[in-house]
Amino acid sequence: TTTTKRWLVPRAPRVLTRTEVSVTLIPPELQNSLRSPIRGREHPEPATFAVLAKVHTSGLAPGLHNVDLPGAGVRLPADGSVTRVTVTGLTPNECYTFSVVAYDGNGDVIGGPGLATDGIVCMHPLPSTTLWSNLAVAASRLGCLGVAKRAAGTVSRRFVNTRRPPRFYYESHPMSLQRLRGDLVAGSTFPTMRAVARSLLVAAECALASRMPERPAGDPPVPMSVPEVQDQVFRLRCAKKILMAMELARYVDDVPLTQE
Repeated sequence: TTTTKRWLVPRAPRVLTRTEVSVTLIPPELQNSLRSPIRGREHPEPATFAVLAKVHTSGLAPGLHNVDLPGAGVRLPADGSVTRVTVTGLTPNECYTFSVVAYDGNGDVIGGPGLATDGIVCMHPLPSTTLWSNLAVAASRLGCLGVAKRAAGTVSRRFVNTRRPPRFYYESHPMSLQRLRGDLVAGSTFPTMRAVARSLLVAAECALASRMPERPAGDPPVPMSVPEVQDQVFRLRCAKKILMAMELARYVDDVPLTQE
């Protein structure tokens, strides 16, 4: 038999989405989740709950009086039918914290204000392309090539159009098979294009690292040889990724990124 853990106060709500002026929260499970502070007494069952909200300050969680913002302080049924609560009227770039308070059938507070969320800054979330690019760059610097390759590949698949293999082999030049998607590039902002450029550089770096592992220190130099055809094609594909990254960097007139 599984015993459900009970708490003195509600757990912190989860953040679903945020904008510059609002935050949408997922309230915690309240049914069969609270317990009495006195051993042996019947566990309280909440009938309603409300969200509390305030500007995030060091060491101070939302209190029962923090119900001034639209959407905060509204008593809602605690039977699980309410799956999200939106608090509006927030100030852009301000940091807020949220908690939940539960009430019994008589309207009395159960336990007190619940656990508070971490500080949440009211701003639009970063585009997914930028997030994947940041992950790719960070993972590459940490040596996590598998994560970097997957993150960079996610961005590359969005912005790079890979043509189908042509009918004749002489038409399948690797420098022509990959092209930037002009429709997406034309509608992208400069930060997005920078993010794509960095992802392409990471993709080329990961490909080269997986194909040509580093030699241990002290090993004799590798004798010069003419690479096989498949190896030449592989290097040309990596070079194409670097050229597309340079092309994007030139679009945004980012000289350091072009040189990188």
